[in-house]
Amino acid sequence: MATSKVKEILGLNTKELTALMRDLGIGSDHEDDFSLMMTAQDWTINEKIRAAVQYMGFDARQIIAQFYKKADENLIEDGSVPTLTCGDAVLHEKNDPKTDLLFFINTFLERGNNISKAVLRCDSNAGNVLSRKARAYGISMDPNKNKTVLSTKDLTLSRLAQAFAVCAATIILDKGVQGKLKSKLLGPLPIIMQHTIFASLIPTTSNFSESLREVAQILNMEMSIMLSLPKEKRKMMTKSIEDLLEVSNQYVDAAMNGSTMSDAVKMRILLKAGVIVVDNKVMKLSQETQVVVARLAGVRAKSRLTYSMAIEQLAVEEHSHFCVPNKLDNV
Repeated sequence: MATSKVKEILGLNTKELTALMRDLGIGSDHEDDFSLMMTAQDWTINEKIRAAVQYMGFDARQIIAQFYKKADENLIEDGSVPTLTCGDAVLHEKNDPKTDLLFFINTFLERGNNISKAVLRCDSNAGNVLSRKARAYGISMDPNKNKTVLSTKDLTLSRLAQAFAVCAATIILDKGVQGKLKSKLLGPLPIIMQHTIFASLIPTTSNFSESLREVAQILNMEMSIMLSLPKEKRKMMTKSIEDLLEVSNQYVDAAMNGSTMSDAVKMRILLKAGVIVVDNKVMKLSQETQVVVARLAGVRAKSRLTYSMAIEQLAVEEHSHFCVPNKLDNV
């Protein structure tokens, strides 16, 4: 069997990769799909990607390369037995990319991007293991690190989840991990949309790509507001949605175009997540997603308003739209 680019990128052996892909409904008969993946040359000549990466300082390929570089510095030996326990996780004393990566992604999904906070909220044993693993991979324990500009090689839990979005999506769907985001502008969301990795899962060539891209812009904007510090949050709330979306747009483009997955793999994940469905052999947005997309028009019409003003107006309009008319109105 030819070596697939997915195997090379994820650094998993055949058995591990097969199990992971089976969870997403991707079998060996789809091996050819992986050839659609962007090559290094595609990456360097794509001006849109370069601009987005330059703005964000985030390059998924550099994050992946840096992760495995750090793993190699103290790699496990053949036949070594894992001895560290952290909740349900059993880890090696030395670096094991597969188990360590899943450990980091689980930590991110359960505790967020701030490792120093996660350590404080864990029991002492789990906190010690998390600290040791973070130091082994050069992940900063400085609580102020996220406030500074990161280089393209700086590892964070969020960046690992984005770069290895296929693994993060598998965990989310397998465990039913609810995200933090409850969108006030778009209403109830499918589970995968509640997470910051959603933008990395949007295909670049489908007939529904632009709709999902617009959804991701709003979701990322709301996530940024929600996760910002109080002082920054107050500042953001005074800006128009139009201005906030301009910043969000750069992030979404970087995540979409910089993904290490082919569109074929992305679409299988979205099918599994119920974001899209197959109807008469054609992939299209599911009913649930169409409801979310339908609210885009209302948000776009209010893009010059601030976030809180737009929410208030949308709520008033929805209430009046569904309100039962008073019988006295016609008297």
